[in-house]
Amino acid sequence: MSVNVQHVHSGDLITAVYMNGIADAINALQAEIDALGSGGSPPPGPAAPIITSTSPSPDVPAGSTLTINGQNFEVPQALNSITLGGKPMSDFVGFSSDQVLNIVVPGDIASTLPATMELVLTTTGGSANTNIHVVAADVPLVGAIVVKDASGVVPAANVGDTIHYEFTLDANAVNMPEQYHVVVGFTNLSGASIDAWTSNLGYVGVDSSHMITVDPSQPGTVGVDVTVPTGAQSADMTVSAVSMHNDPASSSNQLTVPITVGQAGPTADPSIHLSLGTNASALLHSQVYTGAVSGTGLAVKYGSNPVIEINLGVDNPATYTVSGTVEGADNTLWVITGLPKDVGFSEGQPPTKVHFNLQLVPTSPPATDVTRFFNLTVTRKDETSVSNFLRFPVGGF
Repeated sequence: MSVNVQHVHSGDLITAVYMNGIADAINALQAEIDALGSGGSPPPGPAAPIITSTSPSPDVPAGSTLTINGQNFEVPQALNSITLGGKPMSDFVGFSSDQVLNIVVPGDIASTLPATMELVLTTTGGSANTNIHVVAADVPLVGAIVVKDASGVVPAANVGDTIHYEFTLDANAVNMPEQYHVVVGFTNLSGASIDAWTSNLGYVGVDSSHMITVDPSQPGTVGVDVTVPTGAQSADMTVSAVSMHNDPASSSNQLTVPITVGQAGPTADPSIHLSLGTNASALLHSQVYTGAVSGTGLAVKYGSNPVIEINLGVDNPATYTVSGTVEGADNTLWVITGLPKDVGFSEGQPPTKVHFNLQLVPTSPPATDVTRFFNLTVTRKDETSVSNFLRFPVGGF
């Protein structure tokens, strides 16, 4: 196209028609230049976005920051339109470019999680999409579990004896149920190696990996059976509960239990037969649960005074004295009535049932743990060396 703009002379009148002609000529010339630069086609629009990856992956917790990597994103970031599961997202955070976007996934993105949801990113150049697996938000573990020795008074033992210890795992200060690894070790050894002490350890109340799940509303109970090795003189047993998340702040401090070797416990006479009864009456009135503490003991209702039943049989007729104590407890927690008492047996008399009352004084769970061991002793009155013993844990509910 030929553009010919007429010259003007001094004194000529410049009209609107003349100026419009100049403008039209310039516009026409620019169109020719544009056509030459694009080969005769209009210039291309912006390229469509491409999503190459997202993180975290494969799971994205609700409420977390999602990073989108790719190409051809809009700058600034607010020009990009993003939806997840059809819901708009606009809370951009941190660094962004035409290759990276960071955006917060709403905590209420879905009523049911986990869920696989479609992520759609739209720019002026088009759209790109990918699937995102959204999971429930990570809730941090807060608070620490406490390990308490509930064994009561445990006598020192001879080599070869097996000592049973009970420990309460109190997670009242923790904000959610958690799985813990119960770790038992030995320090300050005298006379035997650590391998000798650990080779015959037995556990009660944990799985094969020594794991236990503890709810904040209900303390866990773990039993540890320690067999005193040959040559042992003393050792300190250490017990701790390590959070499954390996979070030191939520794991317990190490509890130390001294073990002294050399003092034998009382010898049980096989002519006296003792066992815990069915406690049918107390069960009927929901005052006692049998087997509720460490699988062998009794759980007594707070504020109740149930009748406890013991089965007693003897091989030799005589009068026997039945007595009982609660280890490490005072009468602000546990009160025993009906013991001691004498029970007479005649020749050929079958086993009998001995009853007494065991009151759990607090009407609701106190700040300190009430779990203890009950020690029952039966001794022949005319032969005080003839005795037998029954030891079982008691707790509250």
